[in-house]
Amino acid sequence: MLQDAGLLVTLTLRQWQARKLDRKTSLEICQNKGAQIDSGNFHKVLISKHHLQPITQIVNKIRNYHYANTLAWSHKGVDFLPSKHYMTYMDKMGTLKDKFEIEVEKFIKIYPNLAKDTALELQSLYDADDYPSAEAVRERFFMDIALTPVPSSGDFRIDLPSKEMKKIKEKLDVSLKEAGHAAALDLYSRFYTSLAKACLTLADPNKIFRNTLIFNIEDIATKVKTMDITENATLQGLAKDAHDLCNTIEIDKLRESIESRKYALKEFKEILALVETAYEAFESKK
Repeated sequence: MLQDAGLLVTLTLRQWQARKLDRKTSLEICQNKGAQIDSGNFHKVLISKHHLQPITQIVNKIRNYHYANTLAWSHKGVDFLPSKHYMTYMDKMGTLKDKFEIEVEKFIKIYPNLAKDTALELQSLYDADDYPSAEAVRERFFMDIALTPVPSSGDFRIDLPSKEMKKIKEKLDVSLKEAGHAAALDLYSRFYTSLAKACLTLADPNKIFRNTLIFNIEDIATKVKTMDITENATLQGLAKDAHDLCNTIEIDKLRESIESRKYALKEFKEILALVETAYEAFESKK
C-alpha cells in the first residue's frame, strides 16, 4: 500500500533578502523620466549580497537535496519521501540544517555593524528605520521539515450519509492512486532524462562535458533502489545495468578516446531504449 511506502514531506525554507521597496525614490524616478507613478519600483539593497552568500549557498543545497531525494506529489509544496530512503534523507537534511543555523548565527553577529556600514554605500538613500533588529532578522531565517502520513480512505471519519461518504472515499482512493502513479513516473523521468542527456552529449565527439554527466546517472541509478515505491523489477534491473556501466567508465578516457565514447554511447542508448519502453508501459497503467 502507498501508505506503507512512505510519508508526505513539506520543506519550509525562508531567508531574509535584505531588500526594501523605496516608494519615495520610485516616485522620483518615475517623475524624472516622465513615466506614470506606477511604472516601476526601486528596491534598496540593505546589505550587500556577498555577506549573505554563505547562507544562500546552504539554502540552495538544501533545496536541491530535497528535490533530488523526494518524489513529486500531487499538491504543490508537498513531496513524497519513500520509507526506504527516510533515514538517509533525514540524516543529510539534519546536517544541512545545522550548517544553515551556523551560517545564520555568523551573519547575525556581524549584522549590526553591516547595517551601520551600509550608510556609506547608500548615502542619501540610507534610512536607519529600514533595518530590523538583529533578533527580528534572525526570525526571517527559517527551516522546517514537516512529515505527515499518506491519507487513507479507511481513516476518513465524518458524520455524513453513507452514500456521500462512499463518494468521498472513492474520490480519495482515486486521487491517491493517481498521486502514487505520478510519484513513480517522476523517478522514471529523472532516470530517463539523465540517460538521454548523456546520449545526446556523447553523440557529438566535439561536445565538452563535465564529470557530472556520468555521476548523475550513477546517482539516480543508486536512488532507484530506495526510491522506487513500485518495486518494479524491470526498473531495478535497468538501474543496476546503468550503475554497473558507470563504474566501468573512465571519464578522462571517455574524453580522449573516440572508441571509448562510441562504446559508452552504444551501451547508454540500449539502456535508454529499454527505460523508454518501461516508462511508456508503466505510464499506460493509470
